[in-house]
Amino acid sequence: MKTLLVILQAVWLGAHITVGYVVAPLLFHFASRGEISRTTAGNVAGELFHVLMYFGLFTAVAWWLFCRSVRQPSKILNVLLLLLLVSEWVISPVIEAIKHKQSQWLYDLVGSSFGMWHGISSSVYLLITLLLLLWTGKRLQINSQRR
Repeated sequence: MKTLLVILQAVWLGAHITVGYVVAPLLFHFASRGEISRTTAGNVAGELFHVLMYFGLFTAVAWWLFCRSVRQPSKILNVLLLLLLVSEWVISPVIEAIKHKQSQWLYDLVGSSFGMWHGISSSVYLLITLLLLLWTGKRLQINSQRR
């Protein structure tokens, strides 16, 4: 089971970095050159981020359940889970509502612009990236010390 979890974590980390820092910027680069529309670039990137968040949630919950059966889950893992949940079910719905000019409770309460909410989303994504790198590094360090 642990080997499968390590593989899932590695795939998650690789996909997280690839989608967020290679694929999404490339989509908007193509949009800036007129090869695709900005709307298409945003829609494709948004769908990739949704898939990635669900994969991350699946992996983090699987790790959390495994750790819970052995010992207390790490604080980093708990924060990662919280950030994934907030990103997918708090921030993303606001961005979707703004894009489609729809009402959404948090947007109605807080307001602001697409740019601000996109910035919040990007900051949370970066924080997830850093925590995922730190958590993976700690896991590798623990595994190398056991050998």
